Amino acid sequence: MAQSRVEVLSIPSKVNKEHLQTSLEYFLELKGISDPIMQIKYLGGCSNHALCVTTESPDTAIKKWLVRLPGSQSELLIHRQAEKINTSIVAALGIAPAFEKQFLDEGNVLQQQGYKVENYLENAETLTHESFPRLRKKSLQVLKQVHQCGHVFHSHYHILERIKMMCYALQNVGGHEITHLTYDYGKQHVNLKQILAHINEHEKVLASFGKINLAPCHNDLGPFNFMKVEEGEDQHIYIIDWEYSGMNDPMCELAYIANESGVHTRESIKALLFDYYDKDEKISEDILQCNINRILFYLPLIDLKVAVWSLIQVNLCNQSQYIDDLRSGWGPERYKNYLEKITSSEYQELISSLKNKADTLQSVSIFSKKI
Repeated sequence: MAQSRVEVLSIPSKVNKEHLQTSLEYFLELKGISDPIMQIKYLGGCSNHALCVTTESPDTAIKKWLVRLPGSQSELLIHRQAEKINTSIVAALGIAPAFEKQFLDEGNVLQQQGYKVENYLENAETLTHESFPRLRKKSLQVLKQVHQCGHVFHSHYHILERIKMMCYALQNVGGHEITHLTYDYGKQHVNLKQILAHINEHEKVLASFGKINLAPCHNDLGPFNFMKVEEGEDQHIYIIDWEYSGMNDPMCELAYIANESGVHTRESIKALLFDYYDKDEKISEDILQCNINRILFYLPLIDLKVAVWSLIQVNLCNQSQYIDDLRSGWGPERYKNYLEKITSSEYQELISSLKNKADTLQSVSIFSKKI
């Protein structure tokens, strides 16, 4: 018997209800969930739609699932097969909710298109900018378990390459070319070619750090992707939404957390690193300062990435409740934040010292080739 239509509860006014319902009906038609549905509640989402789906069947008790309906054309930015494999690795560590088994099958159409069913976390609380500082050390210790787990993720993530890829994607979105990013609430704009020129300069500076050891990373970690779950008298931290996961510089990951939680100074970043490291870990002062420099280097790039990502979400017809913010609110304003950071005297001093180091490395490299 076909599932009768179930209305989605608690849909925010700015969400495109027709688009949401069409996506949900497609998901149900392809048996994304086979048990009879009792209730569907809208949870949120910035580029996707997250739903809590309650089911019941004669053979099982009442069960809750977390269902993700993908945003428009999300497959252009996300490697879904890699997401599935990477999430499975982290779920096996007990750090992320597990995919529902049927979505692990090879060739699953819904999974390939970005639909997802996973176990719903009961008694869970999403961390916020206000609550994250109280649980920062515990959260960072969980994250470090991922970084040091020894597994190799199925994909790579390089923030500069990611920004370039999005700029190139904007050259042909919906059959037309996007050439500018508008910011400062419509008063100013920047050509995407200028952004690509910025990226080239950042790439030269990045060379000063030499060979960077990559680790499994989430790559989209603000406080909102940490979940606190009460388990008896204990609190367990989960990390959710591994869409952009891949092998990356762990200091870029920490830069994302630092930037999204207002940690921008050398001293505050040092304190963040002390929360990340175990108290018994012996970190030399040279390594500590190098890691601080890497985080400081990446900080503006987080703002740049979010600004370009917001532009592409708008032009991919993202239908989320945050579309106005992505179009003209905090999304494009992150480019203004980027400019303020890279033109600050502290950042200019950092870049100058790193460029000198990069020039030295390049000279050694060229001289070695001549020999």
